[in-house]
Amino acid sequence: MSAAKNMVQEKMRNHIKQMVSTNPMIGQLNEQFTSWLLGSGLTGAEIANTIDSNKDAVIQPHELSAALEKTTGTSPPAWVINGLLTLLDSDNDKVVTVGDLFTYFEQIGLPLGIPDP
Repeated sequence: MSAAKNMVQEKMRNHIKQMVSTNPMIGQLNEQFTSWLLGSGLTGAEIANTIDSNKDAVIQPHELSAALEKTTGTSPPAWVINGLLTLLDSDNDKVVTVGDLFTYFEQIGLPLGIPDP
């Protein structure tokens, strides 16, 4: 793994730790989201493709909500979506990109389904 990739992964790890330590609900969301992702049988690329429905590489709340509803059959409440987006936004820029998703997927051990560059 490259030094830059290691740095991004470390940043995500620290972000998750901080979020979980300051908000126990984020910890529960993280556990449930991780379990759902790992149990889905899908690769990171397939999940990102499902979530980023307009293919602009930015994850909007309605896209994440629609993807979760499509795969679980249940519409998640807004606080769940907001919590997940906060968790995924490791650089706290208020924008969750497909790159942020892939960093999270790598952090939890989800196969990305794309070749390493």
